[in-house]
Amino acid sequence: MTERSTGAPSPDGPPLWQPKRQEASATGGGSVFQAGRDLHVRVGDEGRRTVPGPGADQVPCPYPGLAPFGARHKQWFYGRERMVHLVCERMDARMREGGPLVLIGPSGAGKSSLLAAGVLPALDDGRLPAAGSSTWPRLLLTPTASPALALAAAARLDAETARRTAPAWRADPARCLAELREITGAGDPAPTGESPSAGLVVVVDQFEEIFTACGDETERQWFIDVLDRLARPAGGAVVVLGVRADFYAACTAHPQLRAALQAGPVLLEPMTEDELKDAIRRPAGNVGLDVEDGLVEVLLADLGAVGGPVGTSTTGRLPLLAHALRATWQQRHGHTLTVDGYRVTGGIQGAIANTADRLYDTLPPPCHEAARWVFLRLVIVGRDADDSRRRVRYDELLRHAPDREAAVRVLDDFTRGRLLTRDQDTMVMTHEVLIRAWPRLRGWIEHDRSGNLVRQDLEEAAELWEQADREAAALYRGNRLEAALAWAETHGPELSGAARAFLAAARHHQRRGQRLRRAAVATITALAVIASLAAVFAFRQESNARKAATQALRARDQAINAAVTSASVQLAPTDPSLSAQLALTAYRMDPTPKAASRLITTENTPLDTRLPGPRGAVYTVAYSPDGHMLAAGNVHQRLVRLWDVSDPSRPVALGRPVPVDRSVDSILSLAFSPDGRVLAVGGHTSHNGDAGSGGFVDLWSLTSPSHPVLLGRPKSPGIQGLDAATSIESLAFSPDGRTLAAGWHAGFVSLWNVSRPDDVKPAGAPLNLDCPGVFSGRIAFSPTGHTLAAACDDDAGTIRLWNTTDPAHPGRGRSLKAGHRVISLAFSPDSRTLAAGIEDSTVHLWKVADPSHPTPLGKPLTGPAQPVMSVVFSPDGHTLAAGSADHTIHLWNVTHSRAIGPLGRPLTGPGDAVTDVVFSPDSRTLAAGNTDGNVDLWNLPPTRIIGAGGNVASVAFSPDGRTLAAGNQNNTVSLWNTADPNHPAPRGDPLTGPKEPVDAVAFSPNGRTLAAGDSGGTVTLWNTADPSHPVRLRKTLSGADGTIFSLAFSPDGHTLAAAGDNHDRGSIALWDVSDPAHPDAQPGISNDHTRSVESLAFSRDGTMLAAGGDGSNHEVGLWSTTDPGVRIGEPIDQPNATSTWVAFSPDGRTLATGNSRGTVTLWNATDPHHLTRRGSPLTVPGGSLWSVAFSPDGHTLAAAGHTDDGTITLWNVTDPDRPTLIGRPLTVETGFAAVLAFSPDGHTLAATTDDGVATLWDLNVKSAISRICAGSSGALSRQQWSRYVPQLPYDPPCVTT
Repeated sequence: MTERSTGAPSPDGPPLWQPKRQEASATGGGSVFQAGRDLHVRVGDEGRRTVPGPGADQVPCPYPGLAPFGARHKQWFYGRERMVHLVCERMDARMREGGPLVLIGPSGAGKSSLLAAGVLPALDDGRLPAAGSSTWPRLLLTPTASPALALAAAARLDAETARRTAPAWRADPARCLAELREITGAGDPAPTGESPSAGLVVVVDQFEEIFTACGDETERQWFIDVLDRLARPAGGAVVVLGVRADFYAACTAHPQLRAALQAGPVLLEPMTEDELKDAIRRPAGNVGLDVEDGLVEVLLADLGAVGGPVGTSTTGRLPLLAHALRATWQQRHGHTLTVDGYRVTGGIQGAIANTADRLYDTLPPPCHEAARWVFLRLVIVGRDADDSRRRVRYDELLRHAPDREAAVRVLDDFTRGRLLTRDQDTMVMTHEVLIRAWPRLRGWIEHDRSGNLVRQDLEEAAELWEQADREAAALYRGNRLEAALAWAETHGPELSGAARAFLAAARHHQRRGQRLRRAAVATITALAVIASLAAVFAFRQESNARKAATQALRARDQAINAAVTSASVQLAPTDPSLSAQLALTAYRMDPTPKAASRLITTENTPLDTRLPGPRGAVYTVAYSPDGHMLAAGNVHQRLVRLWDVSDPSRPVALGRPVPVDRSVDSILSLAFSPDGRVLAVGGHTSHNGDAGSGGFVDLWSLTSPSHPVLLGRPKSPGIQGLDAATSIESLAFSPDGRTLAAGWHAGFVSLWNVSRPDDVKPAGAPLNLDCPGVFSGRIAFSPTGHTLAAACDDDAGTIRLWNTTDPAHPGRGRSLKAGHRVISLAFSPDSRTLAAGIEDSTVHLWKVADPSHPTPLGKPLTGPAQPVMSVVFSPDGHTLAAGSADHTIHLWNVTHSRAIGPLGRPLTGPGDAVTDVVFSPDSRTLAAGNTDGNVDLWNLPPTRIIGAGGNVASVAFSPDGRTLAAGNQNNTVSLWNTADPNHPAPRGDPLTGPKEPVDAVAFSPNGRTLAAGDSGGTVTLWNTADPSHPVRLRKTLSGADGTIFSLAFSPDGHTLAAAGDNHDRGSIALWDVSDPAHPDAQPGISNDHTRSVESLAFSRDGTMLAAGGDGSNHEVGLWSTTDPGVRIGEPIDQPNATSTWVAFSPDGRTLATGNSRGTVTLWNATDPHHLTRRGSPLTVPGGSLWSVAFSPDGHTLAAAGHTDDGTITLWNVTDPDRPTLIGRPLTVETGFAAVLAFSPDGHTLAATTDDGVATLWDLNVKSAISRICAGSSGALSRQQWSRYVPQLPYDPPCVTT
């Protein structure tokens, strides 16, 4: 047959065939198939034998495997035509609007291939409707650890030139843009309104590396700013960012990226079944390969992609398909891709694992440990995101390898196998899917995930130390050093040489510091003794001797105070209660402003009170419904203890422990009845009457809690034989108190009617969960009582749902699969969400509003480093807590299901692994059982106000200080009663009306009107004369033309100003609101010099408006409100690429401007036409600032910013020409601090954060002291005192009664 007539072969295509006649026959039951150029022979059961046609060994592979498709593969890139068109269409729109285009998709969805082999070649074909765009220069890059170097390399600068150029670019973004245009030949940007004749295309793939690989926050922000500048209409470039979906939240922390996301990203949709078929068949046809009938269907079935659009079952699995196709090509039969060849590879599920294991198994045994060492260094072990690949310099990897030759062999073999890629001088996994698809690598990571995190942090710290020329300030100290040393004792060979040197230097530095401190204290003490002796023996020099003794004692006290303060700072992340007690001790010794600010910082930090117990794990804890009593069960000590926790700061033991039967050998679960009168105790006993050993439930009357009385032990006749010998793992009362459920380890749930606790009867036959592997674990009743969830103890993480509306006739519902063993379960207070703590260190959430159709709620929550032992929702529904075996409790804000995020740092106290967590009924205290036998009561600050959904973007106090308004990202405004600012309370449900997220709120000066500006440019007004019953005014205000960042009422309340980001110009809209029910638009201010206005402030007399802009004009303008549009004086210049916030002092004489680089300048505004500087510029830590505010008396200036956490810096500006810092910055652990607002009395400061929380700070140190003493009693024991304050007698800082 004839394939092609004549001609030479194409370099990219299949060989050209000459006419060839083929004939074949078979005897003896055999069969012959002629497929194009090959003969396929099957004889009986012997399988296939292929006689390949000519040139079969010359057919190129059209599937790149794990490597993404690149430009050289464009002729083989099929199936994504629809997405290529959508991206090009959105690029065109973004080129007109200005701003980067964000392409979002999960790992393995094909973002890199789409950009390199689909979008960029499409631009070559003229798919962007701009003249000459097909010839515009293109830069394709990944950020790496240094985005500046990556950008220089993408511009084709050689390595040495790039190293010289990058620092200059980082210092001057404008120069970077100009030189990029010059180097690439893109030319100058086109004038406004004209189409560019010579532009630039910048595609940043794997943009998430700015968070995972780039550790320099300054360079990260610089890179984002440069891309944003390039993408503006004046920048002359089209910018596309490919971002992994799980880094969406990280992007929203940056204003420029947040704006790009709001402008409409492209979501990389899963491929349809037809698109997948094209991606399989058409590349094969392109190179002259045949695809055997049935292979495509087998591939799609294994991929989970049969039937319409591909769903979540195939999300992120395209690399598996690509690798399986490449492996199938290697096993091809002549010119045909066959099902047999595919099966040999291990299929989609196993092809990568087979390839990796084959490469691993062929390594000599001495190289196996080197492979583990290499791969663990090529992985970034995730905390709040999935594990991801890391780029490491090749020479650096070899320099630190314990066995260099073995490491070279591993790198070479796995590079030849295409699982690793050497890109110039760096090594990287070819695709992140290898982390998920190779069980051996996952095992290496999960075997000691917490240890791998310690090692990873240690290696990064060592690298930074090397970069800092081994500066001592970069060394580990305190608990962090102790933890690293403890890990290194058993994992020494796994460390690089740099990490070992780092630890040795840190240990030497710590020991030297300890010796110096001991010597200093000993010397000072000796001086004090000598001074005292001198006073005795030198009577005539008594005055001098006393002075010397006093100075010596003062010096000693200063040394002790410094040591105590240092210990407090080091303990803050790991034991906040002890840290707070030491901070208070230091303050008592020397009440300086710095010491006071450390105490105020603790106001929004959870503190814990310990309930000590005997050694042995506390496996279960439970609150009584009224919150006055807490029960805790020690698993193997036959011990159930009760406390009166009416005052959580002073818990009192209630008599002796519950007199549990001596035959009980484990207590696994406790549950209070809804009326609080009965306590159920469940577990295992060695003697259960005639039944022998097995599970038991005891019911105790708590009519007199200090003298509990046993009511009886319910029987479960439906549980027999070996099933009855297993333990009862979990107990739960139905909300109406009539039913008690008990989960047996044998996979059954017993239901009892406990309407009469002294006469308990079965409520029906036990429920058989039909668990795989028989065994089961935790159970939970929904608060409505209509649903019972029970977890099986299987590796698939099976959860069974039952309809218990009629407990006598429960109905089996749907089953859920978590993918790993489920350890704990909890329903949300509204019964609409089910949470499960999983053995793989995650928390899974499902929507169960309709239990017959449960659906997953987002991605699993991550954070813990070890299994999640317990999960619980707060009764108010705002918080989800997860206790982990890694000794931590993670909190998430779950107020809004679409904006779930971490809530502050994990709770870490002196306890061991956390076994069980439970909230008090008022949601203000979290009790946690530990394996060390103690119970921690965590006091959760009531001044942490959780928003109604998403970030709290803005806050404002009413003029009387009794109401706080908070703008939410779920299009609502929350009102809080702040009559007692230390205990704010909601004023009803959040206000609705806005159609977009609310980014700005403001009260009128008389407090009768509340304004809220949203991201759609609309202002909604409410009548708040009665703040408990606000009334929305019918007319909304429009005209702001974009996201509203700032609202301001004039001092007389007659004018409302609004401004924000409309992408074209930073105009300011004005309305006459003298009659709020009938507002009237006024001529606005056209601020053409900037694209966005970040902040507005009226002068005291209302005749002037200050406007702080974004980085597009780097200046602050003063505008007349009596003659709108007229500028007053000259604009105030700010550094390039900075946003600016403004505030007038209450007397109107001082204007504060704070820019995003962390610099605050005070200006004498007495003559606004000629502003002059007052004093030296002020700086905030970390070089970042998002807000400035004056206190109502004008004596204090506050600035919000961030370092690793949020910070609030305060200055005394009573004399604005000589401002002074007040103590140390306050630390906001719930996220970066943004908008600030003082209460009218100036005693309270409100701050928004990016974790959906607003915090209230009482600036009176006495309030902070009261909370520390109430929330951390007992933390500073005699033993702890002797460790941290050994020179002084025990004198705890809190007065106890």
